[in-house]
Amino acid sequence: MKSEKNKIKFVLMTSLLCLSLVLLNSCQSSEEEFVFKSDLTFTKDSKIVSLLLASVENNSQNTFSKNITDDEQCTQFVYPMTFYAYYNDDTEPTAVQINSDEELTDFLTALTSGQEFFIMYPVTLVDIDGVETTIYDYPDLEGILTMLVDACGRDTDDNDDSDDDDNNDDGDDNDGDDNDIDYEYCGNNNKKVVICHNGNSICISINAIWGHMAHHEDDYFGSCSN
Repeated sequence: MKSEKNKIKFVLMTSLLCLSLVLLNSCQSSEEEFVFKSDLTFTKDSKIVSLLLASVENNSQNTFSKNITDDEQCTQFVYPMTFYAYYNDDTEPTAVQINSDEELTDFLTALTSGQEFFIMYPVTLVDIDGVETTIYDYPDLEGILTMLVDACGRDTDDNDDSDDDDNNDDGDDNDGDDNDIDYEYCGNNNKKVVICHNGNSICISINAIWGHMAHHEDDYFGSCSN
């Protein structure tokens, strides 16, 4: 009887020991996953800073991150957003929660030379119709912001090609130079653009331009050719 009790105790102790090891390894794995990679750090001179500022800058033709009812607004960030930044001689970054366009501008313009920061994903944008676009990595964030800053900075009241556009356009809308794109605006207050997708002319959100052009090689700007 005593032997049976000892056997039961041994089994219980072994099980508890195994469980402790599993939990310990799990915790260590979680800590190891939360590592800031150097290739994802940015400074005040990084391209993403100018794109973010252009997205929310006041008194600019590119001002589109405003109140959702504003006629001039193309898209806006969904807050809060979270950044991590190094301050002074700290060895660990400090979390910075951003709750508005003004706070985002203040954070970016206050960065000092060489100060590094990280962007925590996902980042979410919402267009003029309230449709959200969720961004999970830097390549998509840069691509989406590049396209929407360019598209929202144009005069949407005039969809006609200018003489300069005709002289400079080589006929390839996907040549990598956003300034050569002749946007055909559509939708609510002309805050969307027309593209040809799978042979159909569709009106898409400014936020969706990058996704279409990056992942559908046959898509192009403007209505489909007859």
